[in-house]
Amino acid sequence: MQKTQKIGTRPAYFDGQLLQADDFIAEQRYNRLARRRHNMALHDWGVVSGLEVHAAGDDKIVVQPGFAVDSNGREIDIPNPCTLDVGGMPAHVRLRVTLYHRDDTEPERSHRNRIDSHAVLTVSDNPDDKESLLLATLKLDAAGKVDTRSIELSAVRRARTRITPGSVDAAALSPSLRRGWLAMPFRGSALEKGPDDGSKELPPPFRIGTSEARSHDRWEGAENTKGAGGTMAVAIPFGAKRVLHFRIAGVNNDGGIDFHVVCGGFDPVAKVHSRKVLLEKAIKGRPYNELYPIEGGELDPEYNTLALWVRGHGKVSISLVAFEFSS
Repeated sequence: MQKTQKIGTRPAYFDGQLLQADDFIAEQRYNRLARRRHNMALHDWGVVSGLEVHAAGDDKIVVQPGFAVDSNGREIDIPNPCTLDVGGMPAHVRLRVTLYHRDDTEPERSHRNRIDSHAVLTVSDNPDDKESLLLATLKLDAAGKVDTRSIELSAVRRARTRITPGSVDAAALSPSLRRGWLAMPFRGSALEKGPDDGSKELPPPFRIGTSEARSHDRWEGAENTKGAGGTMAVAIPFGAKRVLHFRIAGVNNDGGIDFHVVCGGFDPVAKVHSRKVLLEKAIKGRPYNELYPIEGGELDPEYNTLALWVRGHGKVSISLVAFEFSS
């Protein structure tokens, strides 16, 4: 089964054909409508560039050069600055600066060989002008003069390119938009089974503050000499497919800090738990601000998790942990 719908008509030319005015008019009409459909379907309407409105003295405003598309898809180009006079208008009146496209009235039947198109700029207090494109509003002061501070641009409609759903994926974005940092305070949960470094004794948990994690000064009634340990789950940002770098920073580090960055999750093929240490380092000295590249940091957004394991020896503190991800 097949159905067709007529979507347009254009002249068909052949050698020796007698062409009349209606043929050329139809040709132009076809292309004008096609251009308008393109503007409205793919780019929408509004101010594309320029057309800023500024005060030019007490009783004048100036519209800068620019380009716009009106609500009918017609293109309007202003090549030169244009000054508009508001002198003689009432005090405190609210004015609208607008722009619209105008062709000569019915030029196709008046035996003229040119059609003039115009960009018409207007400043008035008419709030019902729905066909024109708004460039600015302003309010005259008590003396009927232009108040620069009253020129308002927030209601100006800006043209934009329409994006078809599904037409842009992460690979189409600029590289700067495909990667970014996830920074957070360390929020380590207490270790509840043998630590990853092979020591026999569990360290005390970190003392968690609003923006910093520290080892306890005292533990179990005595001065704390055991440091602190903890593990923290790291949320993988939406769309991230790789972890690139890890940064850790803090003020105190008397006895050293060991840490592991671990990729966990589930293997859907073998149907077993998966665990891979992506990074294993020791930090000496204080204060510290260390950045590490992560090799083999590919992530399955559906099945992988990410976690950080930390063991601090002696008096330690952590101000920041951060991961750089890419899509």
